[in-house]
Amino acid sequence: MADANVLLFPICIKKFKEIYKMYIPAIDTETRASDYTEALGKARRLIQSSFILDEINKTMISSDEIPDILKERELEEYMDAQVVYIDYYDSDCYDLGELTLQIPQYLIDDIKKESIDYTRVFVDSLDEILRRKRIFNEIRYWTGKTVNINNGDYFGQIKSIDYKKNTPWNFTVSLKTGISDSIKLHPGVIEEIEEMPVAMNELGTFRTVNQDGLISVSGKLWWKKGHIDVYLEYDSSVGIEDQKSYELLAEFNKKKYEWDEVIRQNIATQLIKKDIILRLFEDYEEDDLKKRIKHILEELMNRTELWFIDISSSKNVYMDYNCSNGMGKYNVGVTKNLGDDSFVFVLNDVTIFSDLDDEEDDDDEELNTYHLD
Repeated sequence: MADANVLLFPICIKKFKEIYKMYIPAIDTETRASDYTEALGKARRLIQSSFILDEINKTMISSDEIPDILKERELEEYMDAQVVYIDYYDSDCYDLGELTLQIPQYLIDDIKKESIDYTRVFVDSLDEILRRKRIFNEIRYWTGKTVNINNGDYFGQIKSIDYKKNTPWNFTVSLKTGISDSIKLHPGVIEEIEEMPVAMNELGTFRTVNQDGLISVSGKLWWKKGHIDVYLEYDSSVGIEDQKSYELLAEFNKKKYEWDEVIRQNIATQLIKKDIILRLFEDYEEDDLKKRIKHILEELMNRTELWFIDISSSKNVYMDYNCSNGMGKYNVGVTKNLGDDSFVFVLNDVTIFSDLDDEEDDDDEELNTYHLD
């Protein structure tokens, strides 16, 4: 027989890339952790805090209700998540203590006027300050070293940390993100940080990533008005600063815009022959066929953009192109070898927003092989 003093709270846990995200239905809260054990610990602390503040009813939510709750709260990403039950005893609650604070009367009046749960605000604020203080201590230790922040949101070398002695949790971090680039980060955007080897060169800033067991060098390459993702084959026999794949990226970088222009022109010329692509332009009113074709060609050229590249040690390059115009979208994969001037591209999928039942073309179709003469 179950102990009446034991409460069970379901937690939806799912791994996203290199982090664990979790959702706690009882308190309608999402959070994340770097590993499974930390995720369970965070969930227990959040439940404990909410239970002490009478924010949780002593009602067990059954697993049968979880899919309906996720759907109602538009959290479909957790539909296939693992559901773990946190067993919670009344005796787990810490004794409540008291603090005497002096605050301005106008704040007291406004709090009462707005019916603000000041106890919740106070506890949350202290939790946040303690979290920032822990991060502050980690960053002080890693100053001068290269780090990964928030599992890839930011990475580079910590140059300095600015703070006032009496409020160290309000620090600012100067992070060198490239040979001549740096940013300043405030504690509110830093959730987790870990030391990680990082390479910086004229092409960009790079780190290693694990993609389903395959280690690659990942970084950013400047592309026209911003950066695109780059993946390079990783050689474990040398350090990240000495990867030979940087030479291949440099070779690609010399002719990237020339290749891009020819590739987009040929993609547009071939795609305009496909009926499913023409459906992306059904709202364009033009009776003159020549003008209509010219307009569509220009749209295909201008909207087809390179999203990322992947270069292998054998000089094979995969280029991922995408296009969206409000009516729908498509993806084209381009492969070429750095040793010659030919390339092959394949229309991978097409989505028509007005008819989601017809998201993809019948089959992946190789469009053609082209030479850059």
